[in-house]
Amino acid sequence: MRRLGIPFALALSLAWFLRAALADVQPAGPDWLLPGRTTRVKVKGRSLAGAVVAAEPRDVRVYVAGSTAEGGELDVEVLADAPTGPRSVVLEFPNQTMETLRLFVETPAPEIDEREPNNSLLAPQALPMNGASVKGKLDGDGADVFQFHSARGQRWRIELFAHRIGSPLEGVVRVRDPRGARLRAVVDRGRDCGLDFVAPEDGNYLIEVFDGENRAQADFVYRLSLRPVPPSS
Repeated sequence: MRRLGIPFALALSLAWFLRAALADVQPAGPDWLLPGRTTRVKVKGRSLAGAVVAAEPRDVRVYVAGSTAEGGELDVEVLADAPTGPRSVVLEFPNQTMETLRLFVETPAPEIDEREPNNSLLAPQALPMNGASVKGKLDGDGADVFQFHSARGQRWRIELFAHRIGSPLEGVVRVRDPRGARLRAVVDRGRDCGLDFVAPEDGNYLIEVFDGENRAQADFVYRLSLRPVPPSS
């Protein structure tokens, strides 16, 4: 696959400049990537025919694997020492427009199913000590509530996947401290949301996932990622 010799910072700046007039290429799944692996990622939004990778992060290698009328596939290789966090890949198309593909690098963690009942702050679903990927569905009342333990000073990344996996959920993620007080919150606002925070004390923290309009329905599926972030990241 031909690659362009455009400096990453310049190409990324051009992509952000064009963003107001162009819709991003959207991952159709999966868009969570693991270090040391190559993942086949489906994308939608426009055909990848003739597209080239104009810019990519230093720890990610992206190759156009195929195209369709509505999208295509990319092979995304993440280097083994890549840290957790978001990545932006810039694609250039034959008409010289650029679009940005946003992906997320995760560290390995157990994949578990959401279990009901977990819609109360008093009866949350406990998550593993070292994080997890939760496959959930917001089809009951209120919020889905999860609990995890953290030591003081530990940094965490919480990421919600909904639109990126075809769900209409307009997600909100809220974190509560060991006493139940609201600590942090982030709102979807048309895109999936995520947040980083550092635990201010030892204890059990709560994560609430709910819809921005307080709706619940059968197709409100989501994937909730909870990851401890190493100090060097």
